[in-house]
Amino acid sequence: MAVSRPEGGAAMARWHENTRPVSFGDRLSICLAWSEHDRRNLENLIELGPRGFGSGHHPTTRLLIEELVARTQPGDTMLDVGCGSGVLALAAAKLGASRAVGVDLKAEALEATARNAALDGLRQVEVASTPIEAMEQRFDVVVANIARSGIVALAPSLMARLTPGGWLAVSGITPAQCELVAGYLHPLPEVARRIDGEWAMLVLGTGP
Repeated sequence: MAVSRPEGGAAMARWHENTRPVSFGDRLSICLAWSEHDRRNLENLIELGPRGFGSGHHPTTRLLIEELVARTQPGDTMLDVGCGSGVLALAAAKLGASRAVGVDLKAEALEATARNAALDGLRQVEVASTPIEAMEQRFDVVVANIARSGIVALAPSLMARLTPGGWLAVSGITPAQCELVAGYLHPLPEVARRIDGEWAMLVLGTGP
């Protein structure tokens, strides 16, 4: 998202709207670090720098954060596949995860995640350049906002990174793609499906 501030008019109104904070009840709030919006009533605030995809505004990100708010347990370990800005890992850490690891193919995404973790003082958040196919650790929670093709390609590795009793959430897919994606993630049972307009999210596993 561009940081340059428009001078006024309709462009300024759109800029102001697109930089507004996003709140998830009284559990979590997300705000761009350079936003001009008031932060005084924002609970459990995460601030994000100007780089990396994911600010909580897009439905694919928002759906996953809502699941993290509902399902994250204190002490959980979490893997964020395709971390972008790191917002999902940061959210998990704010919600009580003891460790949240962001992985991405893009160096700038890992750098953005590390910067945002430092900005928010979240030492539980780590970044790793190791492809998940080569990782050995398992996690209580695995999330991936990487579109259908990425989920299908990485399906065996996503499932392999999950601890017994954990849960996996995938987004970046359309409602019409849900059955196909769920099939590639078999035998994990589907436990939730949520749709927001043109976007959908699946939760699979045996976790809470």
